[in-house]
Amino acid sequence: MSLEQIKTDITSYRDKVVAYLDTHAAVFTPVIEALERFEPRITCDSNSLDIALTGDKHVLEAVWGILRRNGYNILVETDRPKPNSPTYSQFFYREGEGHDHSLDRARIWLTYTSTVCRRVKVGTKMVEQDVYETVCGEQEIAQQEVAS
Repeated sequence: MSLEQIKTDITSYRDKVVAYLDTHAAVFTPVIEALERFEPRITCDSNSLDIALTGDKHVLEAVWGILRRNGYNILVETDRPKPNSPTYSQFFYREGEGHDHSLDRARIWLTYTSTVCRRVKVGTKMVEQDVYETVCGEQEIAQQEVAS
């Protein structure tokens, strides 16, 4: 692959992303404007608007509400955030639209990371576990097998 081919591929991909944003500008714009106060990182690929944000559970609840009020929802209720999980990622779809990857679907990929969850020691357990090392070359592998 040549540098020119790479540039052509990137340009083609960029054009697809811009076309996707243009197609869904009317439904993406209110969501983007409503989310500004949370300072999300927003990117886009050729089949979804990708929103990454951090905060406490109230931020996630507020963002969820914004998406719902703008006609977005998850496909199944089991895809809701899990209690005590520090992260959550899920596609949100416009009400009444399918969940395929075509350009005519307005999809949002939400990624959330809690800023208040922390790892807490709740106990101790002993686990016997194999230990491995990376060894390069057949000579070294054969020597280790003989030693074992």
